[in-house]
Amino acid sequence: MYVVMSTFWNFIQTLRHEARVYEALKSLVSPHFIAFEDRGMVDERFVFIVLKLVGKNLLDLQQELPDKKYSMVTAIRVAEQSLSGIRDLHNCGYIHRDIKPDNFAVGREEDNNFHTIFIMDFKFARKFRAEGKDLRLEREQAAFRGTPRYASITALSMKEQSRKDDLESWWYMIVELMVGRLPWQDLEPNQLEEMKHMKKQVRLKQNLKIFLKNTPQEYMTNIIQYIDTLQYNSIPDYDHIAAQLAAAVKAHYLNYESPPDWDLMTAYQGPRYQKNVEAEMGKA
Repeated sequence: MYVVMSTFWNFIQTLRHEARVYEALKSLVSPHFIAFEDRGMVDERFVFIVLKLVGKNLLDLQQELPDKKYSMVTAIRVAEQSLSGIRDLHNCGYIHRDIKPDNFAVGREEDNNFHTIFIMDFKFARKFRAEGKDLRLEREQAAFRGTPRYASITALSMKEQSRKDDLESWWYMIVELMVGRLPWQDLEPNQLEEMKHMKKQVRLKQNLKIFLKNTPQEYMTNIIQYIDTLQYNSIPDYDHIAAQLAAAVKAHYLNYESPPDWDLMTAYQGPRYQKNVEAEMGKA
């Protein structure tokens, strides 16, 4: 069990917002959502939320690895699971707006979910659907939300974020897990324009090849090129992205059942990617 409590007004507002998101997530059963146990107020001053305890986040685990990066097969399995978590969040009507390694954690050995990836930290999450399933109107300008290193070009341009932007941040995160660091990592957090320029430049063919060295290059290229075609109102084809990851496993002759980097004594037991149920319902 994990309890967060505060009397600071700003943090209280954040806790209340996160509690609302966790309540909304109850509408969908996902192996990647942390169990939300309780929320409340004590003595009209202390606000708290209670969550099921999980393990270390992906960034902390990465820092413990010898080369400070994940093996390709572990990174791809993390990619599949985190993609599923993002998709499930989107299917609940929310975008995350702060996708990064710190905001995904593994489970715990004692809970028999040590190989499961959980999505967390919804302080910047925003409901992108109005009542029913209609999209909220796109704002011409929006305050920056997120972490600059992983933020999308749209977010760095102070524009409205959408499902597409969560996926772009996810792609930067997965590349970093595979190669160890991103080329704009040494920029200061307030250098948003410089960061945006570098993210645009890395997409040029000659730069992308260098950027994606030591990754399943063809498939990571296919993924970002697909993500870049999406617009504010686009419904992402998560299954298409997952298919690229599966193709990378096959093309590189990776053993999908091999132990993950954070548990080298146990064959991989994490949940496999499942097709997007909402998309299938839409076809019916």
